[in-house]
Amino acid sequence: MQIRGEVHCEPFGGELPEGLRCLGIPSAAGVLTAVVTDEAVAGSTPALLVPGFTGSKEDFTPFLPYLAERGRSACAYSQRGQADSAAPEGVENYRLADFVGDLIEVARAMGASERPIHLLGHSFGGVIARQAAVVAPELFRSVTLFSTGPRPPESMRWTPLRQRLLSSTTGKKLSAWYISQFLSSDPRDELIAQRAMVTSEDSLMGAAFILARYPDVSLPLRQSGLPVLITHGVGDTVWPEQMHREEAALLGARYEVISDAKHSAQLENPAALADVLAAFWADVEAGRN
Repeated sequence: MQIRGEVHCEPFGGELPEGLRCLGIPSAAGVLTAVVTDEAVAGSTPALLVPGFTGSKEDFTPFLPYLAERGRSACAYSQRGQADSAAPEGVENYRLADFVGDLIEVARAMGASERPIHLLGHSFGGVIARQAAVVAPELFRSVTLFSTGPRPPESMRWTPLRQRLLSSTTGKKLSAWYISQFLSSDPRDELIAQRAMVTSEDSLMGAAFILARYPDVSLPLRQSGLPVLITHGVGDTVWPEQMHREEAALLGARYEVISDAKHSAQLENPAALADVLAAFWADVEAGRN
């Protein structure tokens, strides 16, 4: 897959699986790092994958080969302030509009202005993906809302306070470890600790404030006419299942629950998630959505 304006970038946190490569994408924030499938699959509409809170593109590096096996090329990027992506100083640089603007820039670098792409947002990344789909629906062929809800649940009102309490060196490691062990299942302890140390505190605080109060854009998303898939792991408790089901009904979206998975099915049951995505994207492309 070729990305416009791409620059060389070394992998973060270890070697990449075969068939993937790392690159940088210039943006208003600076260079955002990304990992892509090395070759585009003929006739396949590529997908853009957006990681969540405390995450990075590395949340998808083990998963991209599963998509490639199903004939799907994809790009996952680290949002501003995550891992080795550009990290502007000051929490004022981490507003909802900033994250959305970055996503749109990455999509355009993938050629979405000429050929719309599939969009997937995980958790906090889903919050950003919803907004981007409403702001620039012409760039996207479909939207997948993966383990993410249309509005903050009650528990997220305390997210900024929790993040402020965990913003020390020890606290950042503890916060990342808690998410990886109790909300998701990610065995890469060394990577998680390394990422926690270099991820921008301003980015974490900005994302925490967004998660506590982001707007519900279900109605404009429905009005966009974009096909939507809502999916999450059967053991995911971050957003209530009832909230997912209500959103799916409102949007007329496809709804899929992934077995043997919690908040991060791309790590916990990657084959099942890849099957769900490949089937949805194929149906969209065939006009069967």
